[in-house]
Amino acid sequence: MVATQKGAIFQAKSGAEEGILDFIKQALSQGCFDAVLIPARVPAGDSFAYLLIQDESLLEDASPLPPIMPVQGARAVSSITKRGKGKKKIAAIIRPCEAMATIELAKLKQVNLEDIILVTVDCPGVVPLSEYFKSSEKGDELFKDAFQNWSSEPMRPVCKICDRFSATGGEDLHIGV
Repeated sequence: MVATQKGAIFQAKSGAEEGILDFIKQALSQGCFDAVLIPARVPAGDSFAYLLIQDESLLEDASPLPPIMPVQGARAVSSITKRGKGKKKIAAIIRPCEAMATIELAKLKQVNLEDIILVTVDCPGVVPLSEYFKSSEKGDELFKDAFQNWSSEPMRPVCKICDRFSATGGEDLHIGV
């Protein structure tokens, strides 16, 4: 995986998710942004939630590519910017469809993008919540297989017809896997 921002190149030596997390940790430690908004597995292990993290050591439970979408990323960005311009630069790690929704919310003045860095990641889709909640272990495996084979078969119907699974053009940084 190679990610670029203003000429900087980062080459990951591990899997996609680990490489993305390494990149985020390096960018956070180098002051590229002050905090990161990223999905993370909840303590019960059966779902994911968006967390706003400043300490890079807390990224251990983060998952830039969660198998489900219990909360749309644009809604998470909206909730942290609803009071206007913030005091910190925040990198929001979201899927391309979430970036498009975030940009549309900005047009409606429901998101302030002034201090938000939209970082998108190639997305194979998400497993339907109903399937995932039957067995999160099976859902994790379905997603892992779909990601490795880039197959949309087990994904939500709307993900199966998506043709914008890569960079949308509106993000600040895109990480291709």
